[in-house]
Amino acid sequence: MRIIGIDTSTAAGGVALAESGRLVAEYTLQLTATHSERLMPALQQVMADAGWEGSSVDAIAVVLGPGSFTGLRIGVATAKALAYTWQIPVVGVSALTALAWQVGWAGQVVVPMVDARRQTVYTQVFTGLGSGEPTDSPADPSPGPQPLGEPGQVAVKDLLEQLEAQYGSTSIVVAGDGALRNLELLKPFIQAGKITIPPGSGALLRAAAVVEVGQEYLRKGVTTDPMTLVPLYLRKSEAEIKWEACQ
Repeated sequence: MRIIGIDTSTAAGGVALAESGRLVAEYTLQLTATHSERLMPALQQVMADAGWEGSSVDAIAVVLGPGSFTGLRIGVATAKALAYTWQIPVVGVSALTALAWQVGWAGQVVVPMVDARRQTVYTQVFTGLGSGEPTDSPADPSPGPQPLGEPGQVAVKDLLEQLEAQYGSTSIVVAGDGALRNLELLKPFIQAGKITIPPGSGALLRAAAVVEVGQEYLRKGVTTDPMTLVPLYLRKSEAEIKWEACQ
């Protein structure tokens, strides 16, 4: 099975190709241009390099969110258009789930953090790989990291206090652009050995992880109707907030 993975949830997104459970190619989208300018050229290039035709693709996995409102709309719209054109299924993937899968090997508890500005993040707590807490829920891929709660937006300081209180003696790994953006707040916990963060760009979401989660969903028969595929925002846009404040 050939699957395309698309991530436009943050400023640095990416596209990836996987076949029969193996990563074939991956391109990272840099900050030099908007996703609307870079996404399709990057996808066309990576497919050409891999020798793939649209007719040979079996499914698309796309990040629904949370993340950049504009970026998510572009990624979801692109995935829907390709699914319609090629008449293939599409799988919606949470950025938080994909991040947890990407770094889940590093700790017993995994806390992905997507930047939500103003020292807040979108987050969700997961079990780490090998933690002994798998789930049989068809809605969640297994044997990867499993959610221990619902996703939401929280202040970084409050999140760190909650993690220390609830998982103080547990190996905790954090990742995502929200972790890197708020590194100063995390440093005391890192220095105390209470949490770890993958070095460098290893903390940022990769399209390869999106494809990996997508493959597991497809293996379990979990797909999304392109007609109902919508971004996962978790909060109102700045425009909506300002509009309500004026009422």
